[in-house]
This record gives sequence, C-alpha cells and structure tokens, in this order.
Amino acid sequence: MKKESKIAAFFGINKYARVGAVSTVAILAVLIVALTLNALMGLLPYNISNPDITGTHTFRVSGTTIDWLQTLDEDVTLHLICEGGKSAADGDIYSFLQCYDEASDRVTVNVIDPSSDPDFISAYGGEWPENMSVIAESKARYKLINSTEMFYYYSALLESNLTPAEYTDMYNYLAETEGAEAYLVQFAESVTAYFDGESRVTNAINFVTRDDVPIAYMLTGSGASELDSSLKTLLSDTCYEMRTTLKLAELPDDCDVLIIQAPTTDLTAEEAAALSEYLADGGKLVLTTFYQYTKLSNLAGVLAEYGLGFEEKTHMAMEGHTNYAMSDSSSTYPYFFKAHVDTNHAAMQGFEDTVLCYYPHAITLTETEGVTHTSLLYTSAAGYLTTYDEESKKWVQSDEKEVLTVGALAEKGDTRIFWVASADALTSQINAYSSNNGNFNFVLSVMNHMSGVGSDSIAIESAMLDTSLLAVTGMQFLIFGILLVVVIPVAVLTVGIIVWYVRKKR
Repeated sequence: MKKESKIAAFFGINKYARVGAVSTVAILAVLIVALTLNALMGLLPYNISNPDITGTHTFRVSGTTIDWLQTLDEDVTLHLICEGGKSAADGDIYSFLQCYDEASDRVTVNVIDPSSDPDFISAYGGEWPENMSVIAESKARYKLINSTEMFYYYSALLESNLTPAEYTDMYNYLAETEGAEAYLVQFAESVTAYFDGESRVTNAINFVTRDDVPIAYMLTGSGASELDSSLKTLLSDTCYEMRTTLKLAELPDDCDVLIIQAPTTDLTAEEAAALSEYLADGGKLVLTTFYQYTKLSNLAGVLAEYGLGFEEKTHMAMEGHTNYAMSDSSSTYPYFFKAHVDTNHAAMQGFEDTVLCYYPHAITLTETEGVTHTSLLYTSAAGYLTTYDEESKKWVQSDEKEVLTVGALAEKGDTRIFWVASADALTSQINAYSSNNGNFNFVLSVMNHMSGVGSDSIAIESAMLDTSLLAVTGMQFLIFGILLVVVIPVAVLTVGIIVWYVRKKR
C-alpha cells in the first residue's frame, strides 16, 4: 500500500483524482460499448431493429406474401414517394415496405423525395401522387398505389366500406347537420379502420411481373359510363389494365375486353357495325343495362346475332319469393333481390357469395346455331314481370310466374358476351349489401373466365388497425394523479435529504 501511495504521489495523483480517473474510464467504456451496440443494430434486419408493436402486427407481411415472393423471377422496385427523403421515411409505411425487401432479393425499396428529384415523376404520368404513395415497377410496367388506397373504414351501421375521404365527408356532414348528434355517435362507434396495404402492394407486384396483362376498354360514348370506381380498382388490382374509348368505330386493336356500362342512348349504325365486327373476330363484351333504357334497336340487333334480346316493352323483373326478396319489418321489395347463380358453369366454379339485383329487367334467350347460352343470374320460379302500360301510364303486374334471366353469358367460338340487366348491381352501394363483395367478385370471376386469365389475384385479408384505448375511471385517474404528481416526487426528495444528511454527518 505504501509503495502504491509513493507511486501515486510521484505522479501527483491523490485519492480523489484516482476515483475521478476510474470514473472517467468507466464512462468512456460505457460510451464505447453503447456506440458499438448502436453500430451493430444497424446491421440487423429492419423488422428486428424496428419491431412492430401493434397488437395485430398491422405493418408486417403475412406468410402468404412471403411464400409467394419466393416465386418471383423478376426484379421489382418499390418507389416510396416521401417528402423529405429517407430521413423522413422512418414510419409505418416504410417499415412495412422493408418487409418486402427483406423477404426477397428480387424486391428493392427506393425512397424518392419530390423536392430533390423533381423530374422523377415524368416517367410515371407526370403528376406527383399523395405523400407516402408507392409505385411498384418492373422492367415491363409500373403501378401506382396512392397512400389513401392502403387504408379504409368499415361502417357496421352502413354495412359498407368507406375510403378515408368518404369517411371524413360523412363525419363532417353529420357533425354539421342539426339534430344528427345521436346518429353521428352511432356512426363513429360503428366504424373500424383497416390497413389494406399488403393486398395492394402484393397484387401490384403480381401485376407488374405478369407475362401479359389483359386490357379492358370502357366505352364512354353513346351515353355509357365508366364502371364504379371501386369495381375498377378491384379489376385493376387483380390483373386488368383499365382504359377508356370514346367511340366503338375507333376501338383499339389491343382491346381484350370491351365494357359498355349502362348505355342511355343507342349505338349509331357505324358503331353497331364496328361492335359486330369486333365480336365476330372473337371479341369479349361486358354489358350492363337499365330497365328504363331497353329500346336500343341497333344494340339489340348486334345482340340478336347471338340469341340475346330485350323484352319488347319497358318492364322490371320481380322476385315473388319472400325468401329471396329484400325486406324490412314493414315491407318486401321484389325489385331488390338475391339472385340465383349458376355455379355449375366454369366461370362460377367455387363461387359462394351472394349476388343482389336492383331494378333489373329480363333477358330473352333464343336458341341460335353455334351459340351456347347460360343463365348466370336468374329469379326463382316465382319471378314475374311488371310492365309499363303506355296508355294508362301505370305499371301492370303479370300474373304469370316463371324463372326470369337477369344475367346471361353467350359463347360462340372465342366470342363471349356477358350481360347483366341491372346496372345498379355493379355499384358500390348495392355491392355493399352482398356478402363478401359478392356482386363485384361475380363480375371478376366471369371476366377472368372470358379473358382466360383465371383467378390470378392473391387473396390477403386486411389488417384491423389497433385503435384500442386505455380506459381509466375518474377514481383511477385521481389515484394515479396523486401517486405520480405528489407521492413519488415527495418520496424521492425525502430520500435525497436523508442521504445528504447522513453524508454530512460523516
């Protein structure tokens, strides 16, 4: 001990200096270990260094996606549009996309800052999407996924899905409507938020890596319109490239499926000839019609070539069986009913959902050489017609009960005509009443059969966002408040004073 004291004294190191030196070395050692561990953390996979702490693991990909990604044989880049670049991208969406990067060597995540690379978007339509949107790109094509498309709300009260914009509009409308306070509370309590990003991104990768993508053109002339936006999204997410055409006479050669949605005016003679030529060459037609607009002679002439026809008079097809007609506590609505589906047809194999028809008219099927007809949608044997009498200006109910076709498929060689005589059935509003998006899935199944692509979408369930809150009663709030604000601070202060006093006495 004396020798050590002499050495310490020689170097001018007293007792207190030695304690300080040891403390300094210890602090430096701790800092070195901390820095080393921090550096090593950067080498860990992103999903380990940035764990998903949501109870439902919302922002992770499922085993279905991981297994499917192992089959990729083409490189895909996921461009994340993020204002501020990578330094601002550390969030749920970026973490979610990193799961794809780590699950497959074929997938790369690239963060794009619009302000740093303003010319980037010129190759993708020229207009910047919403912040945190994703562009999936392969060497063949690309697909944009807007950030709002990755989320939706389900309202049990409305029994339908709502986009974030629709939810906000509905909430604001109710909040601003006098006397709607109770309904606003019911609406808000009925809503559940979902993250649909995995389904969107995985199917986008599937879309951009397909060998070939069917192109579906929607006619926007002759009083026709584009499909419901939600149905368009479903078809696009599956495998179809959706485009529009104004005139049938100028129908592009790359049209794999032609969609004529609810025409309100007849085709011209030139357009009817073009449609007839397209079908004769193995074309595929998806047609929907309203009961109010059935006197379309040129269109009817083209359909007649394949044994399909309108009833001569304005009418509606009704469901007389109460087990299938929609009803509430006071009334039954025969014009809004659950249709029977021919599940024996190849297009309907495995289809088990409900398809609802709303104000349909009947389709006549006439035996025609070389044409095969299938009644894909039809009423029960209790179906009947309600016809508009031009003289009395009243609707007259038929006494005759029969099976009425309201959705038909005509096939001749490679030609396919799929006709749904209820345009409203293909809207989000009516689809919401069907089970499991049955109306939209019905159209998808038939179109996949017509175009020969099969069922190529990857079914992935949406993840419910973890929005559960910590419920605290008033008494619990008071107890915790006193504990945290008074008891613990006073206890710490008391211990400090005691320690100070004991040391001072020494």
